[in-house]
Amino acid sequence: MQDPIDPCTRRVLEALHAARTPGWMFPAHFLDIFFEPAGAERGACALMQAGPHCLDATGRVSHAALAVLADVCMAAAVRAHAGREVRIATLTLRLSFGALPAAGRLRAAAHVRMMPAQLAMNSAIVGVEIRDAGGAMVCSGEATFAALENRQQTASHPLPTASTLTGGLRPAALAPDEQPVWEWARTAANEADGAASFLDRFWSLHSPMPPRSEGGVAWSVGLGRHNSNRVGHLQGGVLLGLLASACRQATAPQFALVDIAVQYLEAASEQQLAVHAHPVRSGGSAAASHASLRGADGKLLACAQAHLARLRS
Repeated sequence: MQDPIDPCTRRVLEALHAARTPGWMFPAHFLDIFFEPAGAERGACALMQAGPHCLDATGRVSHAALAVLADVCMAAAVRAHAGREVRIATLTLRLSFGALPAAGRLRAAAHVRMMPAQLAMNSAIVGVEIRDAGGAMVCSGEATFAALENRQQTASHPLPTASTLTGGLRPAALAPDEQPVWEWARTAANEADGAASFLDRFWSLHSPMPPRSEGGVAWSVGLGRHNSNRVGHLQGGVLLGLLASACRQATAPQFALVDIAVQYLEAASEQQLAVHAHPVRSGGSAAASHASLRGADGKLLACAQAHLARLRS
């Protein structure tokens, strides 16, 4: 059993404290994502510090953490064009990965590349690059977003320009709606091991069962404040991280993820979700996997295709 107030669970308490101020979602507080002040050119630049709370089992920054950083930065770039009140829905997201760092500050820069005028739906195509503290690119990608009418009258999206982690909470002082997040964190800290990191357990990124004999993997994911956006749906970057992890686990361990493309078909809002992945091809130097996220009734909510490459000896 680990100390219940280790660095990762302490980060959860700090994020819960920050989330008491309405607006910014818990995953962004947890990763401590904030933005550089807007420049003359409309776009967005977001910062995130790597640490034990956002690493995978290899000790490198998790694909899921990078996906959340990319997703929120690209959405901010859309809002720089369409207005802060607009509601954003991710339609597609593709990310490619380089060598992932184990520590240091990460900087994401996103710009709107195109807003197709011929479409009935207001949409934007956005590009993003994430670089490490030395300037090396660790992730790049592109997404298509829909700018929707704000029917739920969600408050204007805040863009913090400094860390929101300004204090913490004692476990005994948590409100009833904060307790489930704390329980997720305690379980994740106690179960983290060489096969799965704290974040793997906290966001259910790792299958609790080994791959099936035919190579596929499947597991269930509980939805809560710890992995959802401001309106209670599974956060788009977390969703990509789940499917990326499933594609990696469905493939032999000597392969690393190169890129993944996700289509978001329906909002993932059910309390229990199901992740499935299976290998499509595995050769001497490259492999491919498909993954899906479904609701409890089997309805397809998102699907992905990933390409992987064999690691150097």
